[in-house]
Amino acid sequence: VNVRLARAARNLDIPVIVDVGGEDRTMERDLLECCDYLVPNETELDRLAKSYQDDVVGDDQDGMTEQMKDIQAQIGPSLDLPSILKSVATLQRNGASNVLVTLGSRGSILVKKKLAFVSRPSILYQPSCSLPSGSSVVDETGAGDCYRAGFAVALLELCGSSINGSNGDDANDEALQRCMEFASAAGALAVTRQGAVPSIPSRREVEELLSAEVTGKSANDATS
Repeated sequence: VNVRLARAARNLDIPVIVDVGGEDRTMERDLLECCDYLVPNETELDRLAKSYQDDVVGDDQDGMTEQMKDIQAQIGPSLDLPSILKSVATLQRNGASNVLVTLGSRGSILVKKKLAFVSRPSILYQPSCSLPSGSSVVDETGAGDCYRAGFAVALLELCGSSINGSNGDDANDEALQRCMEFASAAGALAVTRQGAVPSIPSRREVEELLSAEVTGKSANDATS
C-alpha cells in the first residue's frame, strides 16, 4: 500500500517524505526509490543501511572535505560523521534520494542526492534550536514527529517546484536550511511539554521561537 501511494504521489508531483520510525523490517526498495526525503534518526539510519549494505556495491569516498570537518567540529566527538555519511551513501546507492538524519539535541543533517557529475554529496547541517526562555526538557516523546511535520510544512511553502533538492543550487540550499530551522524549532518546543499530542506546537509558537533565536544570535554577535 505504501509503495502504491508513493508512486501515485510522485505521478502527481506531490513530494514524498517518509518517516521510518517504528519499522524494524527492511524498507522495500520500490518505496525507497519513491521517496523525495527519507527521514530516519541515527539508530534507524544504521538499521536501514545494514539491511541494504550487501545489495549494491559502490566506492565510498575516503577522507573528509573542509565542510565535513567543519560540521564535525560543530557537533563534537559525540557523533561519528564519517559513519553517518557512509550509511547514507549505502541508502542512496540503493535508490534513496535526499536523506535527512535527525540527531536529537545535536541537530540534524541533510545529505542531498548526489548527481552523476558531482564527486561528493551536498550536506546541510542544522544545530538544534535553543529552548524557550525559562523552559527545560520535560518529555522527548513526539519531538521527532514534530520535527518531521515542521520540515514538511516548510518544504511545501519554501521550496515549491524545486522540492526534490537537486545538488549545486545555492538558492535551494538556503530554502532547505530554513526548512530545517523551522523543523528544529518545532522539535524544541515539543520537548518542553508532557505527552505526544499535547506537545505539538502551533505555528505561531514556532515562529516566535525562531524570532527569539535570531534576536539572541544577533545580540551575541554584537557583544562578541
